[in-house]
Amino acid sequence: MRKKHIATIKINLSSEELAETINQALIPESDTRVKITVDGSTLTVDFEIETLAALRALTNSYLRWIIAAKNAVDAANAHVVTSQT
Repeated sequence: MRKKHIATIKINLSSEELAETINQALIPESDTRVKITVDGSTLTVDFEIETLAALRALTNSYLRWIIAAKNAVDAANAHVVTSQT
């Protein structure tokens, strides 16, 4: 049996709602090697991968997707605020 490489990313976000929104955005991307959980405003992504190269690639992908989801939420919120004023 090959050794598995593990990593955990924990991100404290500004609200529980934002953490859950990003969690929902990541669900289509997740597979058996990745576990995503939300605890309050903290989003946790756990990885368990067989190769170090795959671990690096997958963590980079998830970080980019998290940033993209947060940017999309921020842009949508800014548009709502602008539209209401």
